[in-house]
Amino acid sequence: MKHRLALVMACALVILSFSGVAYAAESEDYIAGYLAGVEFYERYGGAYSAWEAYYIHIASS
Repeated sequence: MKHRLALVMACALVILSFSGVAYAAESEDYIAGYLAGVEFYERYGGAYSAWEAYYIHIASS
């Protein structure tokens, strides 16, 4: 019984995490920040990955 409950909880967590990702992907701020990060990445010749550049962008804004 405990094993089944743990499996159900794990599935629920995965579903909730994917729904959060889908919501974030639709957010205009998220998309704008990610694109600014990609632009930063391209401008500085790959000094950072696109994700690192995105996080630098949101941390500085």
